[in-house]
Amino acid sequence: MLAIFPLVLKMLRGIPAEEYAQTLRAPAWFAVVIGGSLSVLSLAALGGMSPPAGGDQVFVGLPFTKTLLLIDAYTLWSNAIFGAVLAVGAWVPAARRSGVASSPFLFSAVMLLAWLAQLMLFSSRLSLTLACWLLLLIGVAVLWFVLFRPRWRWHDLEVPLVLCFVAILGCCGLVWLNRLAHGDSLVNAWSLLSIADPRATNGVVLLLVLGLLGPSVYLTWWIWARRDEQAMLWLSAVLLLGAVAQSTFVHIIFLAFPPVSQALATASHLSSQFFLIDRTLGWMTAWGLLALLAGSGWLAYYAIMRSTPRVERLRPLALVAAGVLLLGISVGLQGQQHGGITGLLWLQLTWMGITSVWLAAGGMLSALSPAEQSERTTVKIACWLSLLVLMAIPPGPVYHGLAALWEPMKALNVPGMLVVFTLVIAGLSVAAVLPRWFAQQVVLTPRPGAAWGIIGPFLLAFLLITLGMFGWHLAPLMETIGHSLQQQTLTNLPHLP
Repeated sequence: MLAIFPLVLKMLRGIPAEEYAQTLRAPAWFAVVIGGSLSVLSLAALGGMSPPAGGDQVFVGLPFTKTLLLIDAYTLWSNAIFGAVLAVGAWVPAARRSGVASSPFLFSAVMLLAWLAQLMLFSSRLSLTLACWLLLLIGVAVLWFVLFRPRWRWHDLEVPLVLCFVAILGCCGLVWLNRLAHGDSLVNAWSLLSIADPRATNGVVLLLVLGLLGPSVYLTWWIWARRDEQAMLWLSAVLLLGAVAQSTFVHIIFLAFPPVSQALATASHLSSQFFLIDRTLGWMTAWGLLALLAGSGWLAYYAIMRSTPRVERLRPLALVAAGVLLLGISVGLQGQQHGGITGLLWLQLTWMGITSVWLAAGGMLSALSPAEQSERTTVKIACWLSLLVLMAIPPGPVYHGLAALWEPMKALNVPGMLVVFTLVIAGLSVAAVLPRWFAQQVVLTPRPGAAWGIIGPFLLAFLLITLGMFGWHLAPLMETIGHSLQQQTLTNLPHLP
């Protein structure tokens, strides 16, 4: 539909100017509707799934060809998160009327990227995942060039150089994994990977961590301090790339590297049920703790020094959120037999939710004038709510996530109290500078229609709190998603390296 919209606009030039201006904003609002619809439909489909021993799986492919797509409870859960962040990301430029003249073309590109992200999310073939990932990175990079029109200097080319670097790492990891699995489906790859050399499998996962999770963390860090119109238009592409990258990474790791049974691990004198990837998982845990310590320490330094609350002063929150994600994935994977998957799902939701709320809120606060006091208050409430969630205050999602991961963290010698302490310090440090930071995010000239943008971040923050309040009632849903990630358990390996 968006592809033919520019042609339709040529036929509408005779309508009144105000109505024509509203028409130009339609593609951005269309992206909001599509994102919200994806979220609602995915949750409806997920609610209809039953939690049998193996979980429900639906395979999609063309006749006489291999299956290409896999739909299960986890992919539906990820698609619901993906739709929500796409809607919030598109809501900001739609309300700010960013790039109205080029909106039809830009959001046609965003919807094409969203379609590629959906294919990647539901892919059951590593070759399809690789193709979608490459096209996604190329599309995001091209969109960046079109919006920012950088000069050919090293400083201005930071983003495409990083994207090129992670594309190489991610592609090497996916190609290597596909070769180890002999090109088989992701669901069947584990039987071949189980006899692979642990040095190779650890190397593969390390490449995937850097190649898939790297841009998710880096791009949110890069865009955190930017409030210009180009950044607001690029925001939806950044969020959809981050959402699909981390969701796809988790799906690949869970299906390709399930744990060996405890009996087999004992009989074979293995030090870990995850002997194929235990080294990389240990690094991920260490990186998560380092990100938490660095982010909270950075925020505490700003709060103690009482430095001028510039836009970038709260950027270390992106590091704290990234640390939560890395810990959730590494500990959740290793402790999946003891509630680890539940903790992982809560922390996944937290990372995307908090990141989206703060990026959208920053974009909206800088578009609201002091006279729009009630609208600014609504956005401030969204920031405060997400901050309470991050501080692991019950009954928020982070609280549920850490509660589910508490025993696995003890078993892995991860200092749980240190994790809680860093989150509390980060929250208190942000709270100390937040009023001054709010006062700085302001525009003197009101923007027509910008007030509509406050709904996106507020709804997402309210949703995080609501899900946390009813968290105990979501246990059957989390169980269903967990079954979809635990399709195989290795009980009889042909031989051990």
